[in-house]
Amino acid sequence: MAPTVALLTATGLLGTQLAKTLGAQDAASKIKLVVLHRPSSDLSALPASTERRPLDIETATAEDVATALQGVDILVSATNRTSAEADARFIESLAAVKTLQAYIPSDFSVNWTEEEASDKLNLIVWGKTRLEEKLRSLGVPAVPVHNGLFEPFVFGPVLGLDAKGNTVALYGDALTRKLPVTSPKYLAEALAQLVVRPVSELVGKTFTVVEYETTGQEVVDALTAANGKAPTVTTLTDADLEAARAHGPLAVLGAAARKKWGAGSFPNNDAFVPVGVQPIDVRQTIAVAIKA
Repeated sequence: MAPTVALLTATGLLGTQLAKTLGAQDAASKIKLVVLHRPSSDLSALPASTERRPLDIETATAEDVATALQGVDILVSATNRTSAEADARFIESLAAVKTLQAYIPSDFSVNWTEEEASDKLNLIVWGKTRLEEKLRSLGVPAVPVHNGLFEPFVFGPVLGLDAKGNTVALYGDALTRKLPVTSPKYLAEALAQLVVRPVSELVGKTFTVVEYETTGQEVVDALTAANGKAPTVTTLTDADLEAARAHGPLAVLGAAARKKWGAGSFPNNDAFVPVGVQPIDVRQTIAVAIKA
């Protein structure tokens, strides 16, 4: 019998793509898809046949969660911008749902080391790590899936790469070190293939989905080709990264990502490559960024 897979949040960068890839698995009778959503969510893009159940984890009680997950074998979360308090309550509620066989949390990020994840100033990474620990401690059958840097954010303030402005700011050995990149579409394809695997092959494991890797030099070369002239390249110092950390959680995350790229410390643990999916490359990422 095909498993019943619930998607928590079918909107946003990843949720929209997951609605498509999981919907395709549903149409092929490989899964039974249920979409969990806030009452205010726009679900007009979903097929009329897709089952929908309201669930707002910001306000949901344990009873609400149990009701929404009745008959659900696997839960995939694409939630974003929920409060830490709501996340903690939701995890506690999940632990009480004994029929849930696997949970893929919305902990989609690069593989951070224990030292990197212990930086409390890096609230985004630190918070995700604490939630993973809580899942394990409560016995929730979690299946963390990590990835490369999200492709839409490669050219922007997080990494200091500007495709339109034709500027590149690099730290350490980033010119020769590889940066892993994953688009939401590619990640969604991978997740849709993971959920049709036997649960015994999922629970207790952490997967990493990387679409492509690029060095700083490859970025420079691709920008040169796209813009018709070489980009302006700036070398960042330790002082630059430390100064950036004073400008809020996103800036702290960006500084950590730049430092990590400069060191080339991106382990690709338990790599999962979706079958039949053509990966994009840095040239395509740059083309989209220039048009944006």
